[in-house]
Amino acid sequence: MSLTTFNDYRFWQKIGRTEIWIAPKDNEPFALGCLVSFGMLVMRRDPPRGKPTSIFLQRFGSNANRNIVHLNDEQLAHYVRREAIEIEASQLSYGDCVVAHGRQILGCGRYEDGHLRNAWPKHATAVLPGQAPMV
Repeated sequence: MSLTTFNDYRFWQKIGRTEIWIAPKDNEPFALGCLVSFGMLVMRRDPPRGKPTSIFLQRFGSNANRNIVHLNDEQLAHYVRREAIEIEASQLSYGDCVVAHGRQILGCGRYEDGHLRNAWPKHATAVLPGQAPMV
């Protein structure tokens, strides 16, 4: 991802906290006084242990130029069921990656030992086209 992607944005972190946030440069989060959150959460922990949030990747992941996995329909079905997918990944490096299906960025996945694993939060669910939502 080119650093120019973020020219119009500012990253910030509250003192004593591990979360990293992003907001447009022209917004001033500290003018709000008692700040709880502001902007979009990038990650909950500092790198290298932190992973990008799905919402951050859905917004900026299309600008990524490495560590991107494009899933076909069959792989997508396994991915949303949280099954490990064997990936031939000559262009991937170990760790977090951007997961896409067609032009849609799904969020963050984890590549290790030749397999892609779903890195969505445990409470997240997905519904494939033609499926009924789980209640």
